Amino acid sequence: MHVVVLLAPEAHGRRSAALQLLASVPSVQGRVFELLPDWEEPDESCLPKERNAGYLLNLRGLVDPLPDSFYSGLSAYATEARREGRYLVITAADRVWTRIHSAGPHSGIAVAPIGRPNAVEITKKVLESRENTKDRGTWLTEDGSVFRDLLPEKAPPSDAVRLARVIAKAASIKDDAVLDEYRGWRDLLTKWFGGTEVDEPPKRAIRIATAFLDRGPASVVLNCADLLLKHPKVDWPAEKGGLLAGPDAATRLDQAEVDFDLVDGTASLEEKRPGLRRAMLKYLWLRREQLVPVLRQWLQDISSADGPANNHLARLATALTELGETAGVGTVFDLVEKWLDSAKKEDRQLAAGLLSELAAHPVLGAQTRKKLAGWAKGKSSPVRQRAVAQACGGSFGRTFTSEALTRLRYMLEAPGDSLVQPAALATLRNLAVQPSLSLQVVDALASWCSTVQAGSGIFLALLGLSDADSRSADLALVKQLLATEGSRGEAVRARLVDGWRQLFESDEREAGSALLRWRRAAESEELPAAEVVDLIIALADVRSSPLNHPIKQVITPAGPLHDQLVDRFLEKVLQSVDPEHASADPGLEVQQEHIDSELQM
Repeated sequence: MHVVVLLAPEAHGRRSAALQLLASVPSVQGRVFELLPDWEEPDESCLPKERNAGYLLNLRGLVDPLPDSFYSGLSAYATEARREGRYLVITAADRVWTRIHSAGPHSGIAVAPIGRPNAVEITKKVLESRENTKDRGTWLTEDGSVFRDLLPEKAPPSDAVRLARVIAKAASIKDDAVLDEYRGWRDLLTKWFGGTEVDEPPKRAIRIATAFLDRGPASVVLNCADLLLKHPKVDWPAEKGGLLAGPDAATRLDQAEVDFDLVDGTASLEEKRPGLRRAMLKYLWLRREQLVPVLRQWLQDISSADGPANNHLARLATALTELGETAGVGTVFDLVEKWLDSAKKEDRQLAAGLLSELAAHPVLGAQTRKKLAGWAKGKSSPVRQRAVAQACGGSFGRTFTSEALTRLRYMLEAPGDSLVQPAALATLRNLAVQPSLSLQVVDALASWCSTVQAGSGIFLALLGLSDADSRSADLALVKQLLATEGSRGEAVRARLVDGWRQLFESDEREAGSALLRWRRAAESEELPAAEVVDLIIALADVRSSPLNHPIKQVITPAGPLHDQLVDRFLEKVLQSVDPEHASADPGLEVQQEHIDSELQM
């Protein structure tokens, strides 16, 4: 079988099993690729089709069953894969792949449920693979070991790897001090936040600030902690003497048991306690619920224009994404909604950055992307639309480009206010200038021209050079696209030609005016002349009525490129004539003169 489906719940090691299966196929060695489900709806036509290649399609995070169309299309893909030496392994949960009994020998698809690997054996293998821990595998079963029977056999592989890391740190087989890390720092968090000591608030504020800004500058962390202490519901009195009264940064962090890096001046919980930040965020949200409204307001305050963390929004977004993993994505969307309701630009920037992180997340991404699709279509809330537009320009757009482009199209088709379309176009432009994404963006633009009602307008809005406000940026984009080198450049220019051809078919006058602007920009050396001339001539269909072709309105106007365009057009006309009749046709020379005179008009 050249298409295999491995069924198991998530965190059952199915990805590792898939990679091992592909590694066992000699013909695809060195050509194994992992695919992301970058589609609006599951579509097997999105799957690559290189010969003698191996692909892993990991459907992690998906919650809805695959549609019937996917199964039928996959059977055809399997037939072609067998013919071309291509292998595809799909990993999915039962709730996603619902056809476990429908695949058979004639479908070309093998479906195999797999069990969760023995977690104890995974831990042993990890320990035995390292020189300094190769003798510690027995600690999992020896009498008197604090690690014995600690790990259930059906535990997720991630827990098994985490236990191996903990055992590697242990001083001995009886070192129970390291167990707190494996248990999610339960004892440490109870010690830090479970007591009622009167001097704890300053220490707790520092720990919380570090959790959200881990490895950030100590000065920023401490300023954020001070702001938390000033919140009306905390109301911790400032020391008499202010900045002169308190200890230095290193001492304050040490008192709070937070690590301080003397070299780069950063504060961290994670440096010596892996996983503590994630555990603390979960603890605060689920065990200190009264504190959550305070933290929400505090996060808004520190990320504002004059807030101490306004230059560290990416750190905050990363921390909040981890919060979503443990406390649920709904928790984070509650925060996002409040930030979007704010009038502050910084709040909305933080919300957009967080949405982008969530949309690209391997576990939370599918739910988030589905929600963003609804927001993008919802013209009744332009604030949400603009947030989605900004989110599409981040890690979301770089990782799931096709889905991000679709959401941008939704907003361009139905903007909620006058600010949505410029925001969406700016993101579309920023994605298009990235060399690794340019072909995919241009391909989408060209496709929209023929498949979407507003497609031609989107193409012209981005590439037509008609908007004086964005002309400079659009010129830079067009110049970069035309100058793209190699096979990618050829593909980009071919799709540009396809897009322009669709425009001429839908509105000759508007397309001609827009392409003439490209020609004028080339004549003023703002665009590469050779590439613009090539594109214009590529659009000329001389097989029928060359004199009436709509491209004439681009070729005939006077200007520095006129003669070159006319010569190239005539050359194309002559090349279209059957060579056997070209020299024998006495009227050909007269016809050429006629065409030449027409083009001079």
